[in-house]
Amino acid sequence: MAKRRPAGDGMVRKREDGRWEGRIVIGHKENGEPLFRHVYAKTQKALLDKLHQNIECYRDVELTEDSRMTLGEWLDRWLAEYKDGTIRPGTLEGYRNYIENYIKPQLGGKQVKDASGLSLKHLLIGSEGTLAVITKCLLRLVPKPEASLSVLVPYADLKTGIQSVLTILRANANPTAVEFMERKVVALGERFCGVSYPRPDAGSYILLTFDGRSEEVTANAARVRSLALQNGALDFIELSDARQCADIWRVRGALVKAVEAVSEQEPVDIVVPISRTADFIRFINDLEAQSGMQMVSFGHAGDGNVHLCVVRGERDEETWQRELHENMDRAYAEAYRLGGVASGEHGIGLSKRPYFLRQTAKENLQAMNAIKTALDPQHILNNGKSYLTGGNNNAGTF
Repeated sequence: MAKRRPAGDGMVRKREDGRWEGRIVIGHKENGEPLFRHVYAKTQKALLDKLHQNIECYRDVELTEDSRMTLGEWLDRWLAEYKDGTIRPGTLEGYRNYIENYIKPQLGGKQVKDASGLSLKHLLIGSEGTLAVITKCLLRLVPKPEASLSVLVPYADLKTGIQSVLTILRANANPTAVEFMERKVVALGERFCGVSYPRPDAGSYILLTFDGRSEEVTANAARVRSLALQNGALDFIELSDARQCADIWRVRGALVKAVEAVSEQEPVDIVVPISRTADFIRFINDLEAQSGMQMVSFGHAGDGNVHLCVVRGERDEETWQRELHENMDRAYAEAYRLGGVASGEHGIGLSKRPYFLRQTAKENLQAMNAIKTALDPQHILNNGKSYLTGGNNNAGTF
């Protein structure tokens, strides 16, 4: 069947549960009936955006009923169609076992170390679903620590807090969580959760957790207390009360929900060198003041990962898209200037793709696309997303 552009069938509706639902035609059955892809979202606008993204993703794609087969069903179909009619059932089962055990690659293992060849396991893990389908994962369980202690450390400003974090990390105190939040951001979470942080006079907070043996946790916390107070901390509040600790972390965990409760937002997870975190946040605050677009920032002080919620507010769709792109263009450019990259956790996907392609060296993109073509010659998996350009595109022209 000829390649085609997927189209909607006019079905966009609001469900009884409050969500919006739509669908596009992505292929046809043997009898000519359409195959649909259903899309869901919280708002009509978000649904239309997702529908347009799916239409682009399925451009020039014509799926069939075979496209919905499980891997096991596909294997059975393949063996049934390509086996010689004289093959005995036992031999056929042998083929099935051979493919299951040898053709499908197994990456990694139970060994602790592995320096044997290229690290394909990590390549696939970081590929955003563009290189392979993972059918089985073997995970290592980590024992629950004997003791755990969270600490809230207020500072007059974020720059002082980040500088103190660098001192703490160099002291080998081994905190398992190091979060930063500006006071204005904490205030959003406080109103949303109905919880108040101590020391409201602070300009920023560093939230740490120490895990391990009881004596180890106590010693590390004591060492960090001394360092923090010597480097500008206003206080050192050990969250030994379980309820208070849960409330403090609940505010941190609800920051995105606090923003989304009042407006649509664009999530961003830029990462910069730890020592440049405060510089980047200062740039974002200046950009917010210049543009009039609210930008809520918080993140991981221990690795430089900055989470931004860029708030739509009352902007109409055209204004929102235009101003969002203009401000994100400046934010990503500054991150790269400081030695950072587009994403620390979430990946590139579609929304970060223009900025990633523009800032990434052409040679790097060509290498990534060559790997894609080697492992997925038909470009079936997540084509057109993340780093995929066809292999020869110049990132600067995107």
